Amino acid sequence: MQTYKIKELHTYKDLEFELELEYYYDENVHEYYEDVYLGDLNFKRVRNEYRRLKGLLFDYEIQNIRKQYGLSQRDYSIALGFGEVTITRYETKTVQEKAHDKVIRQSKNPELFLGLLEDNKDKYIEVNGLKKYNDLYNLVERLSKDIDFLMNQYNIKYRGNTEFGKDKLKAVISYIKDKKNILTKTFLAKVLWYIDCLSYNQINKSMTGLVYKSMPYGAYPMLYDQILADADISVKESWYNDYECYLIEKVNSKGCLDERDKKYIEYIISIFKDYNSKEIVTYMHNEKAYKETELFKIISYEYANEIEIFKNFK
Repeated sequence: MQTYKIKELHTYKDLEFELELEYYYDENVHEYYEDVYLGDLNFKRVRNEYRRLKGLLFDYEIQNIRKQYGLSQRDYSIALGFGEVTITRYETKTVQEKAHDKVIRQSKNPELFLGLLEDNKDKYIEVNGLKKYNDLYNLVERLSKDIDFLMNQYNIKYRGNTEFGKDKLKAVISYIKDKKNILTKTFLAKVLWYIDCLSYNQINKSMTGLVYKSMPYGAYPMLYDQILADADISVKESWYNDYECYLIEKVNSKGCLDERDKKYIEYIISIFKDYNSKEIVTYMHNEKAYKETELFKIISYEYANEIEIFKNFK
């Protein structure tokens, strides 16, 4: 049956806003109407528009966080310290308050969720038993150390429209190491950013799926220290040109790069091959991406289109 979209003024809680909803049309009485299905769908749209305007998680975002831990609505509520039917209501009937929204957002991070789970251990065990608690705790603990999982929790636009994979990243670092014998931790961070931005500039996808934040020394990958702590990456504290640094000594990689990947890497290395860490940091500080991104905030990949050195890439 055909539906018609009508923009109307709605009031939900403390807000009044316009929103387009769907209705059927009865030609016999010349009236628009909704059945139970459309009524539920329209009310869901009203709730989510209110959430959007208030900066709250959408119902499906709450559901996605819950499902990443394989939890029922009841068990997720208990783990967060809420009433047993609270998450059920938030996913189907009502809008969460800001205080609860903050807790749910925190729970997306496995490390923070571990703390919440420990705080509500007694209640969880009372309802589900010790074994289920231990199984959940062990799962969340594993996820808190899974770099692929953690990086891919960031919105895909922050990852340059690319799924992050540690094996691909190690292949990229290994190839950079082959081209730049003296490779410091700081230099690598900046070169990775330029490589990912060049890829995004050319094909609208970053190469590695890394997320970068603005730091005093320029672009810096999220979870960078955890990434470099990988058993396949050897990093040594050392002295180079009279300053203390961390050198990337070797990288074992099973990942593969295609010819386009190699071309992007080679182009960036050809530009910065004679730069030391301090020089590439200084150079990066002049980029519009760095100047316009607030310190400690995520750098948008959209700035890839503003990078001058990409204009000569062929």
